[in-house]
Amino acid sequence: MVIEPNLAWWDRAVRIAVAVVIVVACAKGFIPGGASWLALLLGGALLVNGIAGRCAIYSLLGLSTCKIRKK
Repeated sequence: MVIEPNLAWWDRAVRIAVAVVIVVACAKGFIPGGASWLALLLGGALLVNGIAGRCAIYSLLGLSTCKIRKK
């Protein structure tokens, strides 16, 4: 069984860019203390989604920004 992507290229790019901004903000100290751990967790989730091209929340809601040709 192959899992089909549900994120379009632009959605993936935005998620990866936001993840990078979050990681840099945490590394520079703009996000202090315990909030930085939550921010890094969110950034990691966005990065994984962006790389994989799949979002679990979109799947649960039946959403997709990816236009896939059905065979």
